[in-house]
Amino acid sequence: MEVDITSILTFIVLLVAIWTLYEANKQSREVRRQTELLRRTLYEEIYETPPLERVAFLKLKDKHDERVLFDRPIGGDLFEEAILPKNSKVPLCITWRTMEKQSLRHIQLGFELGYKKRPRVVRRLCGWVAKEIKPLQIAEYIDLDGYYHIEYPIPRKFGKGSPFIVEFEIETGSARNYDFHIEVYSAEAKESFKKTLKVTVK
Repeated sequence: MEVDITSILTFIVLLVAIWTLYEANKQSREVRRQTELLRRTLYEEIYETPPLERVAFLKLKDKHDERVLFDRPIGGDLFEEAILPKNSKVPLCITWRTMEKQSLRHIQLGFELGYKKRPRVVRRLCGWVAKEIKPLQIAEYIDLDGYYHIEYPIPRKFGKGSPFIVEFEIETGSARNYDFHIEVYSAEAKESFKKTLKVTVK
C-alpha cells in the first residue's frame, strides 16, 4: 500500500494550524481579562460588590451572654437569627469571611425603619479582643435613621479567606421580629454588599 506523504504532511500542518489558532485565541482571552482587571484596578472597580461569605451572627463560646439566643444555624457557631430579651442592653457579634482580597472602607448596619421602639446599635464593643496593641484609625457615628457606621480613612486590607469579627452593644426595644441590615463597602467594588439577618425580640 503506497503512503501519500503529501496528504500526511498536509494533515499535520492543518492540525498545527488549528492548535496554533486555539492557543492564540486562549491567550487573547487572557490578555483581555488581564486588561479589564488592570482597568478596574486603576479605577478601583475590581468587583461588582465586595465578595463576602458566611455573613452571620457569631456565638462567642467563652464570653457568651446567656440572655442572647440564636436560631437558623449555617454551620459551627454561625447563625442567621438572634433572639434578644426586650428592653435590655446585650452584646451581639457579627462576622463574615472574605472570598477574595479586598480593602474594607465602610460598614453600615442597623434595624429596619418603621418601628418607633425598634432596637438600636448603641456602640462598638471590644469584648472579644484580649489586648489592643495599636488602635485602628476609624470614624464611628450613628446617622439620623439610627444606623451605625464604621469608616476606615485608610482602607483596611484583608486577604482571601480572612475572617472579620465586630461586636456591638444592642439596646433592644419592643417585642417583635426585626430585619437587621448589614451593608459593607470595599475600595475595589462599585456597589456595596448587602445582607439581612433576622432578630427576634421577646
